[in-house]
Amino acid sequence: MKVLLILPPNIGRYIVATIPHAGLAYLAAFLERDNHEVDIHDMRIYPENSDLFKKIKNFKPDFIGISTASIGYKMAYGIVDTIKEKCQNIPVAIGGSYASTVHTKVLEDTKADYAVYGEGEQTFLDLAKGTDPSKIKGLIWRDNGEIIMNSPYTLVQDLDSMPYPKYEKFELNKMLEKRIPIVSSRGCPNRCTFCSIQLVMGYPFRVRSPENVLKEIEYWYEKGYDTFEFSDDNFTFNMPRAEKICDLIIESSMKLKLIFGNGLRADRVNESLLKKLKRAGTFWISYSLESSDSHSLELLKKDLTLEQLKKSVQITKALGIKTQVNFIVGNPGETWEDFKQDLKVAEELNVDQLRFYNMIPYPGTEMY
Repeated sequence: MKVLLILPPNIGRYIVATIPHAGLAYLAAFLERDNHEVDIHDMRIYPENSDLFKKIKNFKPDFIGISTASIGYKMAYGIVDTIKEKCQNIPVAIGGSYASTVHTKVLEDTKADYAVYGEGEQTFLDLAKGTDPSKIKGLIWRDNGEIIMNSPYTLVQDLDSMPYPKYEKFELNKMLEKRIPIVSSRGCPNRCTFCSIQLVMGYPFRVRSPENVLKEIEYWYEKGYDTFEFSDDNFTFNMPRAEKICDLIIESSMKLKLIFGNGLRADRVNESLLKKLKRAGTFWISYSLESSDSHSLELLKKDLTLEQLKKSVQITKALGIKTQVNFIVGNPGETWEDFKQDLKVAEELNVDQLRFYNMIPYPGTEMY
C-alpha cells in the first residue's frame, strides 16, 4: 500500500521546520519494514494546500495519515476536511498527541475516517494491511454512523525491537538546524496533574538499551551529524542507564553536542551523572520547576522541591552546561504575588534561559 503521512504546521501557516518529526519518522519505519511505500509531506516547508494536493496527485496514496498536536489542532482539522472533500476515495486517519487526549471527539469534529490513539505504530500498520477495523486495537472508527472506540494496544515493552525512525523521509537539507532527535525511552511514571504524556505513551517507563541508542547515534554521526536532542520525557529516570549511555558515547570518541531541551527532572540528576553528561557532549539542559510555591507544587503533584532544583542548577552551571528553567503561570490558586515570587526566584537562579508557559488543562489530565 502507498501511504502518505502529513505533518501540518502547528502554529499558523508559516512556521520554520527546525528538525524532523520523530513520531512520523517512527511510523514511516514501521510501514516500510512491512513493505509499504511511504512518503512524508511536511507542511512546515510546503504550507499551501496546492502543494499538498500536488503531492497527492503525484504520489497517488492509498491511505493518508496526519499528525495532530493540541496546539494547532484546528488547522489540522481543516486540512483533513479539505482532503476528504477533494479526495473522498482516500481514507484518512488522524493520530498524534491530540487524538490521544480527546479520543472520539476527533471523529465528531472532522470528516476523518479513523483516529489512532496511544502508541500508534501498530494500529496504523494494521490499517495499512487492510485489517477489519473492529479487530484493530487503539483505533477509533465509524460503523454506520456510530463512532466506535476499540480497546488500546498493549504498550511495546521491547523498544529495541522497533526500527530506527526514518528521518531520511524528511527533506533534512531544508531543516533550520542540522540536528537529529533521539527518543531513547517511552512512558512516564510521574503523576503531574497537568501533563498528558501518559495518555500518549502510557505510565510504565520503558527503555531502549544503551547499546541500541549508541548504534542510532553512530548511524547519523557517520552521515555528518554531531548534534542530537534527546526528546525523552524521563531520560534520567533510570540514572545508571543514563550513565551507561554517556559511558558508551565517551568510549566511542565521537565528538557530540547533546541537548536536553525537553527537560531532565532536577531530582533525577547528581554530580556524577552531570559530569558524565558533560563529558559526553551535553551543552544544554532544561529543568522544569513550574512554581516556586510549595503549595502549588503539591497541587501539581510535581514531587519536586525548590531546593532540589537550585542544587541541580548550581551543579549544572558549575560544569559549564547552559541551563534553562521552565515555569507555569496560572496554577490553581496562584496570585499575582505568587507570580512575582516566581520572577524573583527566576532572577536568583541566574540561568541562561527562562521560559514561562500558561497553564493549559489538556483534556484527559487530572488538571482538566
